[in-house]
Amino acid sequence: IVAIHGLDGHREASWTANNGKLWLRDFLPQDVQSARILTYGYDAYTQSTATSSTQTLDSYAESFLARLAAFRARSDTTKRPIIFIAHSLGGIILKDALIRASQAHRDHLVEHKWIALSTCGILFLGTPHQGTTAVTNPANQLLKLASLSSPTNNVLLKHLLSNSDWLEQQSSSYNAICGNFQTKFFHETLPTVVLDKSSQIIVPKFSAVISGANMEVVGMSKDHSGMTKFASQRDDDFIFISTTIQDMMKKVHLQSNSVGLS
Repeated sequence: IVAIHGLDGHREASWTANNGKLWLRDFLPQDVQSARILTYGYDAYTQSTATSSTQTLDSYAESFLARLAAFRARSDTTKRPIIFIAHSLGGIILKDALIRASQAHRDHLVEHKWIALSTCGILFLGTPHQGTTAVTNPANQLLKLASLSSPTNNVLLKHLLSNSDWLEQQSSSYNAICGNFQTKFFHETLPTVVLDKSSQIIVPKFSAVISGANMEVVGMSKDHSGMTKFASQRDDDFIFISTTIQDMMKKVHLQSNSVGLS
């Protein structure tokens, strides 16, 4: 199980509730004892001129793919099935990485190819898949939020803007490879309070899903940031996510027995 945080996130803090509980470490392992749970961190800072990254989404995806492939090769688990949990921008990076992995040749970068072949399930949490010309475009909302306090990394954010050619091309390429992935799309149902004290849904339902994908759409009673944090194992949203992962794993084990993944 590999978790990928979103914009201005952190590999641990993004998944940690105010009471210090990191559900990927403190709760989930009790429910999926046979799984190895990893969190991936990357420099997606946009709100500091001192630390703001100048990388593009393509370069983030390339780095993620290379690092995950190296980790799996080093631990001799190249063919082990994978379930991804991706929040916000992390979902865009994940899709790009899976497109690249699917295009890798078996005789070249075979470890990358196996990431695509081993992907069995994906949980997208508030990922802005869709571009739009509407004023509620979630990419524009993310850009607005990120720029409230300081200059932003426009190199990183420009691909998320409405009518983005890059985002449109990604959607087309991803739809061609995602048919075998068990997928659930989660969207926030509570507005996020921003620095100017206004509140808004950052990624509305229409943008949090991919049309035509093998999917189920689920609303979470949390805001955009809160949908990655669970303070208790009794949290209804945690229970649903944990159950979803367990169900995916059961199907993975059945598939593994039939195709020889390990």
